[in-house]
Amino acid sequence: MAYDDHSTQSDVTEQLRSFQDSFIASRLPGWLKKLNPTHFALLSEALHAGLAARRQLCATFSRVQGIDEFARKHVAAQVGLNAPPDKLFLRQWYTYSSPSVHWTTSRLPIQERDWYDTPLLWAALQNFGKDHISMNADSLVDLAGQKIAQPSARAFIQACRSLDIGGKYQSHLQSVLEAPRSRGEGEHSFAESLQRQIRSMMLVDAFKARSDGILSELQLEWVIGLYRQGRPGRLAGAPVVAKKLQALGCELQQIVVFDVIDEGVLRNTSQAVLVYIPADPQGPWSVNDDLEGFARRVLGRRLRDEQYRKFFSRFVRRRDSQHFFSEVQKRLGDVADFATRDLDQHMTRDLDSLFQGLAARRIRQIKHDAAMIAVPVAQIDSAAQAEHDRRIAAEGWAGLTLASLFVPQLGVILLAVMAWDLLDETFQAAAGWREGDDAAALDHLLNVGKTLAMVAAVGVGGVAVRHAWQRAVMVDDMVPAVLEDGSEKLWNQDLAPYVSQPPPVTAVVDAQGIYRQDAQSWVEMDGAYYQVSERVDGEWYLRPHANHSPQLEHNGAGAWRLWSERPEQWSDTQRMFSRLGGPCARLPRSLVDHVIAVHGLSDLHLRALHVFGKAPEVELIDTVNRFLIAERVADLQRCLRSGEQIADRPLLLKAHELPGAAGLADEGLAQVVADHRRQLFQMLYEPLDVMDETTRPLRRAFASLHQLAAQQVLAEASEAQRTQMAESGRVPLAMALAARERVLRIRVTRVGEGLWIDVPQTFDFARAILKLVQGLPGVPADKSWHLIDAQGRLALPAPSNQSTASSLLYQDGAFWLRDAQGNDESTPGELFETLADAFSTAERAAMGIAEPFAVNLRQAVARQWMTGRQDIESLFGGD
Repeated sequence: MAYDDHSTQSDVTEQLRSFQDSFIASRLPGWLKKLNPTHFALLSEALHAGLAARRQLCATFSRVQGIDEFARKHVAAQVGLNAPPDKLFLRQWYTYSSPSVHWTTSRLPIQERDWYDTPLLWAALQNFGKDHISMNADSLVDLAGQKIAQPSARAFIQACRSLDIGGKYQSHLQSVLEAPRSRGEGEHSFAESLQRQIRSMMLVDAFKARSDGILSELQLEWVIGLYRQGRPGRLAGAPVVAKKLQALGCELQQIVVFDVIDEGVLRNTSQAVLVYIPADPQGPWSVNDDLEGFARRVLGRRLRDEQYRKFFSRFVRRRDSQHFFSEVQKRLGDVADFATRDLDQHMTRDLDSLFQGLAARRIRQIKHDAAMIAVPVAQIDSAAQAEHDRRIAAEGWAGLTLASLFVPQLGVILLAVMAWDLLDETFQAAAGWREGDDAAALDHLLNVGKTLAMVAAVGVGGVAVRHAWQRAVMVDDMVPAVLEDGSEKLWNQDLAPYVSQPPPVTAVVDAQGIYRQDAQSWVEMDGAYYQVSERVDGEWYLRPHANHSPQLEHNGAGAWRLWSERPEQWSDTQRMFSRLGGPCARLPRSLVDHVIAVHGLSDLHLRALHVFGKAPEVELIDTVNRFLIAERVADLQRCLRSGEQIADRPLLLKAHELPGAAGLADEGLAQVVADHRRQLFQMLYEPLDVMDETTRPLRRAFASLHQLAAQQVLAEASEAQRTQMAESGRVPLAMALAARERVLRIRVTRVGEGLWIDVPQTFDFARAILKLVQGLPGVPADKSWHLIDAQGRLALPAPSNQSTASSLLYQDGAFWLRDAQGNDESTPGELFETLADAFSTAERAAMGIAEPFAVNLRQAVARQWMTGRQDIESLFGGD
């Protein structure tokens, strides 16, 4: 991001913070903005309590097994089936009176037989009474309708009664939902967490009702007292009693009627009723003069809406559902909009220990509803079950579908709290946050809401108020996310949910770093793989998660990142290097610093590549490829010496091609690889550096130009220059100058590479090393060499006054020393080992280089490279 002369970093930070807060403000519900600012402290307390209770409930409820899975596991384990139970059916026969007439029976009805199939798991869940009649023809059948020999239908029915899946599931629910409080600090039992959730929701909904004008200030204060004390107490001096609601002959669950008693001389009457329906989308709180007014003008009108009836079903036990909603349809199905109907409403006995009682009743309802799906043998009631089956059919469910959705749907209901709704409306994928992040985001959200409320109430400057509270860093770091449905939320840029398995080994990767196989595509980012898709606009996106597909940006050469990432702020050198993608991403972190040193790269250079979306230089890519090859060779040596399994089979085959390697293994082959490691390196590198017809003229003219660099020179040349070179075979001047510049960089780079990896050593390498050695601390001023190659070329000639200078000879990658009299002082070998022979014990001590001298001399020269790299550029630049 660029800044003009009048902008500062703090200005930009403030603008970004203002954006976050404005975004949050636009997502806040209207009632929150109108709330009295003095109520925010208590609202925050209740919301945080609800959020904490939700977290505890979520942790506990996650241990509840789905009914279908529970049944499948027990049936498969104990009934002795030869096929998966969800692939089988129970076929039952029955007789009926046929309407047809036959001459042999005259007017008497004919008895005929037919059959029906029930999914085996559903039959096991519904269970069988002890008086169940099984016909001889009953059997188990597969998907094709073929009879299963074993077990028989009667054996299966008896096994189901003995197994009693419903009874076992009730025990499972009891072990989870009614388990005693954990000994862990801050842990609560399921019932205690439910109490905290109900208490907090009741208060938060009351604040909303007050803001919407449903509750008066006096009634809100009464609810606050209820929240704090846990009992109804008095409202405006009148006693309040919490009662249960009964309508249409059914006791409704979770709904609380607060009856404000008008105490009379002869009898008490209702002064008013405050009814609380948890999570009601049309308003949880309602106030009426009496219960009949509530039933006719509130509940009766709401139940006319089909969607509301689906919501309201949570308050009706499954055993009562068919009766209740049939009655609703009879009474309200065809009533005029202006008319009202009585719902046979009654207030039943008082609710003892309000919140504790509500939690206990909620758990009982869960168990009762589960018993209508997975029926315990002791509770089989054919009449009630028939009513329930009719309700399932009316709702359009299949039995097993209902069983599979029972726990997930119950979880949605149990975990719905206002605090979570506020977060989910504003923030993307909040469910995946770490513990504590949701509380911090909620604090930030409420502070924004309080700011708006204060501005609306007293006109205080928004910025001044905003600076008065502690900001959540995680919220400030969020970015807007456009979801699949076009809506927007704030997103914390967490990519963990998008990580996929690595692409198959058969996937083909292109120049952009996209792995493709069939219709699937993957990219690698920061060490992880992600599935991606390209849209019609040519942009790439991550595959959707939670209705969100983040957009990606790339440099065309394997470096991928989120559009929202800000590489100008990156500071981790190794990570910036690895995120260049391609071979850079595969380079071990232990080698990154060496590659950076070879090329003299800075953080600024790496950062600029990411900011401007540029591909790394081809010379850098070539070096990385060479380091990766050297690492493969070194790994092979380690595995051979340690006896480990060798995964790199192609390299092992190459190693057996080395001189003297035939028939060797382990330690013997490891020694051959060590002796010929540079030769093995070259065998692996040459296939990456194959000359083609397009680059042949360039590479013939410039022997040090590798294939990647030659291709880059071609790519940067004009069409006319490429055509001229192709037709004449001669390199145009502009291309020659560009190639010469790249050759210089390559020659310098090769020297740096040879300091950290074992690559073939060249005459250029020796020239540079001697130059660097002469600059080491402690090296005598008169220490010098004549460097001579096989063709008699002389480089770095010793000063004329030093007639005793040794000659360093080079031929075919090997070096040896020769004295002034022409006598060889060493055998051909590696450069640093050869140079080690040229230093006396006193000289070694003066240099401060310990044994093994050759190895440590190489390390000392590598350190010298950091400051002497430009000297080598000057040395080669003068050629």
